[in-house]
Amino acid sequence: METMAATSTRVEEAIGRVLSSKEFSRSDQLKKILGYVCQTAAEGREADISESAIAEQVLNRRNFDPNADTIVRVQMRRLRQKLDEYYANDGADDLVRIEFQKHSYVPAFRADWRQQARRRAYLRVRGPFGSGFWLPLF
Repeated sequence: METMAATSTRVEEAIGRVLSSKEFSRSDQLKKILGYVCQTAAEGREADISESAIAEQVLNRRNFDPNADTIVRVQMRRLRQKLDEYYANDGADDLVRIEFQKHSYVPAFRADWRQQARRRAYLRVRGPFGSGFWLPLF
């Protein structure tokens, strides 16, 4: 995944738009998680972003055991889904996209996401004799 070398102003604006969106209006816990991981990354402390740190710092889970408690993984899955909803609707024209790779809690800020989406918007379908055509995915 390519990350963007964006100005901190653009990243801050992107975070603000996501946090104030209708998709996140009733998701206080997700907003706290997103705010925490984005702030920590902005401070250059990506190594400090972990499942345990999120559980203890954001969700107030003392003595967190990731083997017994799946709250962070569940909330990160919900966060990814909410971000997808946001970028499919109100955030479709945003210049910067906040993304998380699967199994990662460190955010990536992408400026090229719309070009990537356009490139992936078609799927090559091959016929039985090697012929084929491009099928739009949207």
